[in-house]
Amino acid sequence: MFTQDIEDQVLKIYDSGGILKDMAAITKTTQTKVKDFLSSKGLNPTNNWKGAVINNLVNHSPGKEFKIVQIKGLNNLFEIYPCRRFWERLNFGKKFESINYLKYPPYDNILKTKYGYFMYNPPEEKYIHEKGDYEAPKWGGKKRIKSTKDLMNLDKVKL
Repeated sequence: MFTQDIEDQVLKIYDSGGILKDMAAITKTTQTKVKDFLSSKGLNPTNNWKGAVINNLVNHSPGKEFKIVQIKGLNNLFEIYPCRRFWERLNFGKKFESINYLKYPPYDNILKTKYGYFMYNPPEEKYIHEKGDYEAPKWGGKKRIKSTKDLMNLDKVKL
């Protein structure tokens, strides 16, 4: 659908929390094509992703002010951990009263650990030895001390 460079740019904007309008401007296509591309990659193409994250992590109280406080808290945390895919997949197994709990111990350490696990890329092994490709070094064949008699005659035994 897109070239590899454009795909990389779209995914970079997606991870940084960009909206569909920005992604469509870079690809010079419509928002529906960008939505289709993101859906094919298994990503959530909605612009209201912060609301979905808050629904996942926080028990709701009715009121606009509550949601404004939660969005501000999420924006502060997003500056520290700037990956949209991480926030969309984050789950603690329980819901909090406020997203601001994640700024303070012990949840700040847990969040930092989960982010590190999420962003970890294992190093690539440079070369894998094929069968028959590698031989162990030859053993020198030195005589071992097998008995006390050999131990007493150390000058005759090669160590």
